[in-house]
Amino acid sequence: PRSTLFPYTTLFRSRTRDEAVALLASWSLFGAADVVTPAPDDAPARLKAACRRGDGLACGLSYELSHASLAPAKGLELLTTGCNGGSAFACGSLGSLYAEGKDAPKDEARAMKILVRGCDAHGFLACVNAATVSARGQAKDAPLPPRSVAFLDRACGYGGDQNGVCRYSNDGDTSPIAYVAAQRKGCSASNAADCRRLG
Repeated sequence: PRSTLFPYTTLFRSRTRDEAVALLASWSLFGAADVVTPAPDDAPARLKAACRRGDGLACGLSYELSHASLAPAKGLELLTTGCNGGSAFACGSLGSLYAEGKDAPKDEARAMKILVRGCDAHGFLACVNAATVSARGQAKDAPLPPRSVAFLDRACGYGGDQNGVCRYSNDGDTSPIAYVAAQRKGCSASNAADCRRLG
């Protein structure tokens, strides 16, 4: 399945980068729920060229546009190059491959290192996926471990309340009145995560 990780980038100089941002802006994280705009016909070639020039995001997007037709080793190479090129998007996708054992040997320890790298680069879904991987092995009804909650807090700060991540905490099952009171108390004590959840 298509990776669900998205980059958080700043300024772009090239035409390929501008079009990549326009393409990403049409995806669900940016408001068009579950709709993907088809890429221009020449996008794969331009993304491959940008990747060869060292653009990590272009490597990750090149993988996304063509992974169904790529040999697993080539896809892994593209994402590794992109992640090493500094793309949170590529790191998140690469970490997901290792976490699931899809087109890469299953290696959760390696996946976590890569997902944390993507999360550190402000990759919203890299943080969400890191939270998921770090919670593996927990009993189904057990609260998430603090490390998972911390990743979700970071995802909230990077990408807003996508999929309710800003509202998640280990006391999320309390009554709405008690939950709001707890977040208000934490926010009053300058806890930024509680302020985000309260908002």
